Amino acid sequence: TNSSGLPTNALFGFTNMLLKLIRDEKPDYLAITWDPKGGSFRERDYPEYKGTRPDMPDALRAQMPHFSRVAEAFDIPYLCIDDFEADDVMGTLARRHEGELDVVLVTSDKDLMQLVTDNVTLLDTMKDRRISLTEVEEKFGCRPELVPDALGIWGDSSDNIPGVKGIGEKGVKALLAKWKGLDEIYAHIDEVTPPGAKAKLERDRENAFLSRKLATIRDDAPVDVALEQLTLNWPPDEDHARELFTELEFRGLLREFGGEMTSIDRSKYRLVTDDTTLAELVAALEAAPRFALDTETTAIDSMRAELVGLSFCADDEVAWYVPVAHAVLEPQLDWETVRPALLPVLTDPGKGKTGQNLKYDLEVLARHGVELAGIDSDTLLADYLLNPDRRSHKLDDLALVYLNHKMIPFGDVVDKGETFARVPLDTACDYAAEDAHVTWLLDSKLNQRLEEEQLGEIYR
Repeated sequence: TNSSGLPTNALFGFTNMLLKLIRDEKPDYLAITWDPKGGSFRERDYPEYKGTRPDMPDALRAQMPHFSRVAEAFDIPYLCIDDFEADDVMGTLARRHEGELDVVLVTSDKDLMQLVTDNVTLLDTMKDRRISLTEVEEKFGCRPELVPDALGIWGDSSDNIPGVKGIGEKGVKALLAKWKGLDEIYAHIDEVTPPGAKAKLERDRENAFLSRKLATIRDDAPVDVALEQLTLNWPPDEDHARELFTELEFRGLLREFGGEMTSIDRSKYRLVTDDTTLAELVAALEAAPRFALDTETTAIDSMRAELVGLSFCADDEVAWYVPVAHAVLEPQLDWETVRPALLPVLTDPGKGKTGQNLKYDLEVLARHGVELAGIDSDTLLADYLLNPDRRSHKLDDLALVYLNHKMIPFGDVVDKGETFARVPLDTACDYAAEDAHVTWLLDSKLNQRLEEEQLGEIYR
């Protein structure tokens, strides 16, 4: 799980499997295919198809939207065709290109053994096993083209394909050793022995032919992609991979793609709890042309939140935290002392201010007697303009993406059911000053990006 609470175990396993595959196999062409939402034509033929599968675990469901992002980060086509399963897409591509290429289908699904030919093999990466014609005949006792017939009798419990109840692997192999498929078996049904097998086949005749149909992989799916579009360009653009692995916090993979999780130096953070240090802060803010600020409060609703403290940053190294209402037995200045000292710089329209979602701080400060002026930037809005499709513009996420820095999680400093007012001052200083510090560093990067992409005028 990353710091945003997203489970990542399946994504991590998938990504590593994909990287190993690319390194070991060195493919010239590569595509990833997935089943579509809403099922396929097979559910119309047999509504109970795959009906016995358990519900997807919540942890896996939360990761599903991100698998395609891994493919995108590696610039690998991600194919999902409405009404056709991934197996059908694989079957279509295999048949389309087996005459010009050696095709490898990466799967552990025995159904795909029907696609094996001299030029098409399967690779089960979980077992590190390659499947060719020999392995298919050992498994089913027949050539690959008769695998659907074998499954018509055998069935497939994982897909809820019924087959012929009571006839298993041994019986299927005996039947296919004598006759070539279901049609021949039923054409010679009176010759089937032992009598019990004959009775079962007669009883489940309809299921046998339905099961064969369900198990047959289509090779005519509407896959509108040219071979050239499947060319694997490796290594991929490091920026895309680095951004995703930073968000997912895959530290090892991040290093591999030119990134590194860093730690911002908090050694120069200043805790303001007396008049002398407050005067030093005011002097620093007066000397700076602009600064970043953030408020710490008791609630996320700005119209109900009580001010607990303020943090500031005006350069790349030093950040300050001013506690004003912590419910702890430690010396601190009250708001009535701090407000008049900070009021001139906070209300000066000529002194630039930046922050993260400053609308919130603006409303909180207004309710506490300060009309904040001089706002010239907001990191949340800047990133939204640069990346409107990004799933989250939270400060923690932006720090990961742009600074490769993992911020102190709120839950690490505030106990469940408590507010920031209960946090000891030294701990609060590290957390709150980091907010202003990160905002300051992000502001510089984001404004540079806005100018590079000619969005500065729109932003302003």
